[in-house]
Amino acid sequence: MNLPDYDPILSPLQLPVQQWRVPGHFEHPVVFPEREGATPGTLLWGAFGEALWHTTCADRQAGVSCNQRVGAAHCLAPDRCVVPWLYKPQSSVHRRQMTRPVLLCSTDLDRPEPVSRFSLEVTLWGRHAVAAADRIEQTLRQAGQAGLQINGRPIRFQLEPPDQQPVATLLQRATQWHSLPLHSIELTFVTPFLYRDDKPDSQGFARPRYERGERFPLTDMIARAAYELAAWDIEDRDIGPGLDCTQRHALCRDTRDHARRQVEGLQITRLALQPAHRGKRRSRHNGHDFPLTGFTGEAWIGGDLSRALPWLLMFALGGGGQKRAMGFGQIRLRTEA
Repeated sequence: MNLPDYDPILSPLQLPVQQWRVPGHFEHPVVFPEREGATPGTLLWGAFGEALWHTTCADRQAGVSCNQRVGAAHCLAPDRCVVPWLYKPQSSVHRRQMTRPVLLCSTDLDRPEPVSRFSLEVTLWGRHAVAAADRIEQTLRQAGQAGLQINGRPIRFQLEPPDQQPVATLLQRATQWHSLPLHSIELTFVTPFLYRDDKPDSQGFARPRYERGERFPLTDMIARAAYELAAWDIEDRDIGPGLDCTQRHALCRDTRDHARRQVEGLQITRLALQPAHRGKRRSRHNGHDFPLTGFTGEAWIGGDLSRALPWLLMFALGGGGQKRAMGFGQIRLRTEA
């Protein structure tokens, strides 16, 4: 696709998405202990990522995958291996990691009581993920055989065949919803939404704006998610190498600005949020600690829903904030006719 063929308003909404619901059960009831910097979502992704290298690495030799070799903790066959796309996709323009296209979440594992059976929600975000659906299912089963590392020992689980929704683009999903008489929408922030919107208050302490009584920044959140959607869609279409940073930023900025205009007519009719803190986590990339601080709760939305619907669906399906692949920023959308 040539640069003039990429429409920053319509093209990002052509991203295909598929959702699975996968029933599973542990060998015996499990209680997930609270540990700073760790959640059931981080455990799920850790098990998935480890299994991905072991089952899918195209250059695996003598039982050793690329990430286990000295001086080669990266994919050695990016042109014929899906691991780079599913594990930590790298932007060919910005030279940084992009959002992982396999989103895993199970709210059943957040319960304080012992869990035997659970439901795993899987979202395949984009063309590369959808094309690798069989590999992803195999990897999830391998992750269950290896188990989740809890208190230094593996807790194994088994997964049943997934209930797979049809693959549909964001625009197709929005078109289906447009046939409904919408009165209001409820957004539920199911898992902590990690959103950096801090600024020092009068005493020098940084707190999220909404905690200080300022307007909830839903428009900014959706606009940021729209920018990231366009950035990911460009990579997912394999046209990233044909764009320099300036061209790519211009396209993503146009998508962001259009989404902002489409959602400016929304109104927050009710807000019920609670701070959520999950401690700190050490970055393997730079060795720095970063806080896992955000919020959960509900937001009821009215106003011009018709114009905003494609971007609200994008926000709910892909989630928002940071560390989405680890289960953070999961959002549910419900409508009231």
